[in-house]
Amino acid sequence: QVIVWINSHPDKDERIQLGVNFLYQYVEFCRIDHPEIIRNTRILKNPKVKRAVPLKNTTLTKLHRNSFAGYFSIARAYLSQVGGIRLHDDDLISIRLPITLKRGAYDDEEAEPLTATQARKVLGHLEAPKTIAACEVMNDTAFRVTETGLTQEKHIHFETEPCSIDLPAKNAKGGKAGGTRYIRDTTALHVKALMTGDPEHYVFRTNDKQTRIAFRVNILDQLRDAYDKEGMTEIYEDSKHHKYNTHSWRARAGTEYKRANGEDLSHGYLRHTKHLAQYMKYTKEERIEAFKKAEIDLAIDEIDKKNLEIEKVNKENTKLKESEALVKELEKEREEWKKQQAEVTKEQVIELVKKQYDELNQKKSSSK
Repeated sequence: QVIVWINSHPDKDERIQLGVNFLYQYVEFCRIDHPEIIRNTRILKNPKVKRAVPLKNTTLTKLHRNSFAGYFSIARAYLSQVGGIRLHDDDLISIRLPITLKRGAYDDEEAEPLTATQARKVLGHLEAPKTIAACEVMNDTAFRVTETGLTQEKHIHFETEPCSIDLPAKNAKGGKAGGTRYIRDTTALHVKALMTGDPEHYVFRTNDKQTRIAFRVNILDQLRDAYDKEGMTEIYEDSKHHKYNTHSWRARAGTEYKRANGEDLSHGYLRHTKHLAQYMKYTKEERIEAFKKAEIDLAIDEIDKKNLEIEKVNKENTKLKESEALVKELEKEREEWKKQQAEVTKEQVIELVKKQYDELNQKKSSSK
């Protein structure tokens, strides 16, 4: 019945989410109801040896918290909460979904993207330079907050144009890095002020001993205070999640990038699985050009926007002048070719007339 209920949903992504949720708690169900399903992860070469610490026995061990096996335990909650089957008293406890799962299965539960005005006001309430720089990096690169916390000095390249940041290999999704992203000159200045010269230094953390979770909580607390001051406290009725959170900066990057480059490139820049491979096929120059198109929209400060617009107009004027000069040069070359062709044609006509005149004289002499 649960499977039939899942298949009754028309949206494919929603069905996948519900299926994953269902499977997640199946593992917990097996652990509690069937503890005999145990797999030895290590085998003793000498079983007579006594150990102070017992061997690690696990039930359906998962590689890490993002492993698909971890999603099986959700089946347990469905049996009790959806199917109406009472297994244990602990089934009445609401089991929190893993933080790596998409929160909710509805499009309107995505984080609300910030506008330039909202982003500017929020940054005005922040005091820590590292937090301000981290938000600007998330705004430009579409990094998640955990990925921003993983960024070290070795990942940042000020020598490139524009300044680039490599996605840390151990990103928040537990997968491979998704290439290089770029930041605006204003963001680069704020980031450069945080550099210490140590390649292994975590640029945006309070200190190198701060954990990823502590960094994420710290950033969220500061942003939550700023959001509250601006009255940005809306929540979704279904999930009770805040519309504005750390993900809002990444959502802003995707929105502005889409405005300048279209939906497909926007999904690729956000590293969505279905579009990342297509985005990676673009050359480095094409990716930089796409970022340049979105740079004005990504700018938060109005002065930065005006400076970028002036720079864009100046470049267009320079290209226009170069084009006009090229047109004049081509026209000059065309006239020269016309002149040469006319001279050649004139010589050919004279030569042809002479030839015809000689042939006529030969005929007259032969007739005599």
